[in-house]
Amino acid sequence: MRAHIQLPDPVAAVFITDRLADRRVSAPDFLREKLAIQDLAQVISDHPDQVLAHLVKLGMEICGARSAGISILEPENGQFRWFALAGELSTFEGATTPRNFSPCGICLDFAEPILMERPERAYDWIRDAGITVPEVLLVPLTVKGGDAIGTLWLVAEDAGHFDKEHARVMGELSAFASMALRMIQTEQRLNLALQQQETLMREMSHRIKNLFSVADSMVRMTARNSATKEELAETLSGRLHALSQANGLIRRSFGTETASVTSFGQLLAQILSPHERGKAPNSRSASRRPSGARLP
Repeated sequence: MRAHIQLPDPVAAVFITDRLADRRVSAPDFLREKLAIQDLAQVISDHPDQVLAHLVKLGMEICGARSAGISILEPENGQFRWFALAGELSTFEGATTPRNFSPCGICLDFAEPILMERPERAYDWIRDAGITVPEVLLVPLTVKGGDAIGTLWLVAEDAGHFDKEHARVMGELSAFASMALRMIQTEQRLNLALQQQETLMREMSHRIKNLFSVADSMVRMTARNSATKEELAETLSGRLHALSQANGLIRRSFGTETASVTSFGQLLAQILSPHERGKAPNSRSASRRPSGARLP
């Protein structure tokens, strides 16, 4: 059942979906439809990156369209981007159109195939591009229970061309292709997540190596300048705590609980505090230091 959507007057004047039901149609060719689905499935299996182009090709063959393409929704930008264009409009590959002011947007609002006649009369960006569209059939690309992916659109040579059988067949093919597209998008997101995880692991490995190198240097430096093992332990512990606290300052500066960002001076003072000449890590080590012992 079609959603009840109030269309602006200019759009309502070119919205002719109801005419699909009144046009004469030939008997359904289920064998051709089956072969088209099998053909699309083969492409999905062997060349998933060519799904969009093949869906457009099948649509033009089955519906006798003069041009066709896919509009992929980019929600973060509030727009559609055109892909896999074929026919007269192929030069517009990669063009963008607004989500909330376009035939494709209306198609997703209704969530079913729609038909428009001369949409350039309602959308100035189509008219300004010099595009004449006698009739366009739009079919949503969606997955049940998921967000919309975009639309398939087919442009006819003349008005009165498309019928409800065209809409039905392309709806079936688009639904099948949509599942494949969703799987491809999911795989792409998974691969991206794996790449990010691999990058993170390499960075962690690098940082851990640096940490061990710093710790080794601190032990050697502290050992050279400590008179007793107790002094070594106190001094080394102070230096390790200073590094830990400095790291804490950096982490807090990126949080939401701290109003001000840690300054470079604060960070430097925290790191160098155990190394200040004449200042012991704590009062206990100062009281035990033998006279004449050198401070680092």
